[in-house]
Amino acid sequence: MFKKIFIITVIFVFSFVTLGITGEINIKTAERVAQNWLYFCNKAYKSWSSDVPPEIIDKELIIYKNKVVGYNNFISE
Repeated sequence: MFKKIFIITVIFVFSFVTLGITGEINIKTAERVAQNWLYFCNKAYKSWSSDVPPEIIDKELIIYKNKVVGYNNFISE
């Protein structure tokens, strides 16, 4: 009985993995998410490597097979 419930649960959980595949996210949304993460890290750990608060100074697209798959944000020190 436990094995049957376990198998059904695993199938149920992994059936939702394909829902994680989404469309393209624009660079402004990715920048906003990165800025929120920087803000969280700065507040949570109450420190940064310098006295100046971190900010995104440059962006880079990560492209695979002519499709944007991610963004790389460069952070000031």
